[in-house]
Amino acid sequence: MEIIHVLMGKINPVRLSGVSRLVHELALQQSNTGARVSLWGITRFAHYDYPGRLYDTYLFKSHSNRWKLDKRLLLALSSKKNDSIFHLHGGFNPAFYSLVKALRRLHIPFVFSPHGSYDQAALEKDRLRKYIYLRLYEKKIWKYAETIHCLGQKEADQLQRLYPNKKTVLIRYGYEKTSETGLFLPTQNKHFIVGYCGRLDIHAKGLDELMKGFAIFQKQAPSARLWIVGNGKGKAKLEKMAFELGLTRKVVFMDWRFGEEKLALLSQMQILTQPSRYEDLPATVLEAASLGIPSLVTQATNLGEAIRRYGCGEVINSSEAVSLSDALLKLYIRIQCDGAGELHDNAQRMIGEEFNWKSILQNFEQLYQTA
Repeated sequence: MEIIHVLMGKINPVRLSGVSRLVHELALQQSNTGARVSLWGITRFAHYDYPGRLYDTYLFKSHSNRWKLDKRLLLALSSKKNDSIFHLHGGFNPAFYSLVKALRRLHIPFVFSPHGSYDQAALEKDRLRKYIYLRLYEKKIWKYAETIHCLGQKEADQLQRLYPNKKTVLIRYGYEKTSETGLFLPTQNKHFIVGYCGRLDIHAKGLDELMKGFAIFQKQAPSARLWIVGNGKGKAKLEKMAFELGLTRKVVFMDWRFGEEKLALLSQMQILTQPSRYEDLPATVLEAASLGIPSLVTQATNLGEAIRRYGCGEVINSSEAVSLSDALLKLYIRIQCDGAGELHDNAQRMIGEEFNWKSILQNFEQLYQTA
């Protein structure tokens, strides 16, 4: 059986973020076990400008009319009628609605992963349009999917509220330390570094509340500094907030970092924050945990249960400034009084046990076999 992952975008492994990064890692791990895996990307620029990888990649040009599919994609589909299963990644994609219709005509089964698209906070943004779209189009994808795969309990619960069903399966993605990870150990810094690393989408990532929460926290921890690493349309607004909150000398903005440069930055942080209002599964938190760095996350990250269970950070219900500052202070006091040794060990133990690819891949294999 061939597993074919489909998502929007080019899936460049050199500059991965969000859904693309998770899907790339899943396909890579499946390939390493000998599975037949390919990845199909629907993108505006269907040319290959990145290094090769262990699995096959096919790029199909997207249309200005987002409901239409590339003729090459439709031809490729017809050659996959036997012994293939498709895995669609991401919600609110009109091209997926058209793709599902084509899959049904060819009697090809598919699995669907929404990747956090239906979080309540995400649905509140452009609420009317999204609920109309859900009712007219997205529900048909849910109806015809063999299985709907969720990354965390919160995501699964929200899906059940929107679409009560018995075919939702909860499987997290795993994380495997790279050879570079072992080169970096948590380092001491004259400042207490609180970090964020990711896309600068202020609303989705809760960065407005992070700035406000840090402003409260640093009054009790004057040595604290906030590193915001990433790019996005929210950067100018965040810089303005830093000025208005009197944090110009305490907040450092840096552009995207990848590979060893990113690991080197993470290793200098005492706390990584991920205060998302909605999220799929933030891989940067797992990268930080592999280095022994504790995290402060919201329940929306789908990582709250694991971080609580292993005691390697703090979890807050929502990204509110006061909750953020309280959680930062709690971690700060713990690290200042007892050191970060226990947090360090717990974070690495979580990666080794909870996000072990071997058991996770077995769950995915069973999901595909029963679809």
